[in-house]
Amino acid sequence: MVMVVDSMTIDSKDKTTGNDIEDVTVGVERGLPADDVGQTWSVREVHVSPKDARSAKSVEERAINRQMKQVKKLKCKPYRKKVYVRDKVQDERNDEELFPHVVVVKRCDNSCSFCGDSKGRELLNCVAIKTKMKKFTIYYEDEQKQRHYSELYLKQDMKCGCFAGADAHTGQHT
Repeated sequence: MVMVVDSMTIDSKDKTTGNDIEDVTVGVERGLPADDVGQTWSVREVHVSPKDARSAKSVEERAINRQMKQVKKLKCKPYRKKVYVRDKVQDERNDEELFPHVVVVKRCDNSCSFCGDSKGRELLNCVAIKTKMKKFTIYYEDEQKQRHYSELYLKQDMKCGCFAGADAHTGQHT
């Protein structure tokens, strides 16, 4: 039988006979506060089966397994990302208010992906392995409220892969 008293574990079986010990005297060697030294604790029967002893561990293992299941769901795949049009236009339209303000492209994003092992170690980076240029139509309005349309081409990631030695931010292999 094992008992926990003030965060210390007491084995209440007599090691020589295997019989239950009725009283346990707490000693200095346990490192307890001075109030507890010399105190006698009466021991109640607390039976901990091997199954119960494992259940504490299995609760922790189940928690780890749940966490890893969530991490593995991230996968290395293109995710939808918002891109600000203003940041991508580098011409005379910079002085104009462009519409729409944002567009959506798919990007391989290492922060939303997982390229690791079953213990949660991230060993590789998620980078684009296939891309295409996606066309967006944007416009600005002049002072007479006339719309002026133009095309904006942005890279869209079509397929991602896990690679060692790839820069997670640029997707370039090093």
